[in-house]
Amino acid sequence: MKNPCWANRAIAALMLPPLFALSLSACASTPGTARSAATAPAEPQITFLYDAFGKSASMKKDWGFAALVEVNGKRILFDTGDNPDILAQNVKAAGVDLTRLDFVVISHRHGDHMGGLAYLLKVNPKVKIYAPKDGLGGIFGSSLPSSFYRKADALPAEMRYFDGSPPTDLNLGTAWPEANFELVDKSIEVAPGLTLLALVSDATGTKELKELSLAINTPDGIVLVVGCSHPGIEAIVAEAAKINPHIHLIAGGLHLVVAPDPVIEKVASSLKNNWKVDWVAPGHCTGEPAFAALKQAFGKRYLYAGLGTVIALGATPRTLAAREAGRPQRPGNFAASNSTFSIFGGVASKVAAFAINAAAMGPSRCAWRPVSSANASKTPNVEGPNFNANQAVVPDSAFASGNAPARNSETAASLPGLASRRTNSASLTMVFP
Repeated sequence: MKNPCWANRAIAALMLPPLFALSLSACASTPGTARSAATAPAEPQITFLYDAFGKSASMKKDWGFAALVEVNGKRILFDTGDNPDILAQNVKAAGVDLTRLDFVVISHRHGDHMGGLAYLLKVNPKVKIYAPKDGLGGIFGSSLPSSFYRKADALPAEMRYFDGSPPTDLNLGTAWPEANFELVDKSIEVAPGLTLLALVSDATGTKELKELSLAINTPDGIVLVVGCSHPGIEAIVAEAAKINPHIHLIAGGLHLVVAPDPVIEKVASSLKNNWKVDWVAPGHCTGEPAFAALKQAFGKRYLYAGLGTVIALGATPRTLAAREAGRPQRPGNFAASNSTFSIFGGVASKVAAFAINAAAMGPSRCAWRPVSSANASKTPNVEGPNFNANQAVVPDSAFASGNAPARNSETAASLPGLASRRTNSASLTMVFP
């Protein structure tokens, strides 16, 4: 009777080429393809990608705001920060792929919220962007009825606009003529449970400024994402309360950065005692004195929301570690039973786990990360649908010579070259960003 180990090696030799080919084909994708449910994290969350405070060492602080909202099977970029290069650095450090977005929200026309559009449009030029319809003050493109200006019929045609016969509507240009803008003039539900609130500021210095906020109706109440709250955070909360009077969480800028203490104290008290807001995660233009006042008012229900921070949503929102050099790992969508792998030994079982999980997760979901030598000999722990992709270890010996990345993700575009490079680590593990 032949040695069963020899038989396993023979099977492994036969299975490696097609399985590895399967794994690479699973990683191949067309940039910009939106895959909502397949790319959603295991739990809804908000990642803060742009702000002037935070703990992340690999992300650059700057005045502005941007956040990735992953909820209801959607990936939403809310604002783009102030500088395209800094946005690029921060999303790379956080392991966020801007080619896989369902849509973008630009809260308002101020530069520290839309300045990163140049980078976004470079990597995802056709993504739908919701922006406020600002009329004559708009930079996202707009339109006005020609009836907005007074007429003087007695003037000769050469002195009249459009020779006295103007079109019904005047279409105004945009700084980004190729962008896929959808302008929002009034509050609208853009997806089930996701509503854009459109309000206008009445504050000195920003009068007539239209701003969009994102209200997410969850079983726990409204999660409210705000950019700057120029119309006033209480006015925005009042609009959100029309959808659901229970406000569960407010995250973003509250524009109290120059407010005097009495105003800050009034707002903090109103949010907690009048509106009965459960949790707050203030950032951006909220202001340092307001951070302190809100923390005192909400106590343990105040969530730190600095640059790089991830807030997991749910009945009890919680702050996760700053997201750097790759997204948090989570189980793959694996449906095969343990018996699928009973015929494989050594390398083959590991490559099979890697390949089938790559196929299950779908295009553009693959990344590589070195693991310690201590884990190199472990066989993947395949537990049916809860199989952990982080345990699908592929030994270095399975590949030809090459030099895999030391950290962070290896995208689908560079995976085909993996076979011609070698890692200095004992093995590689596949994770799904």
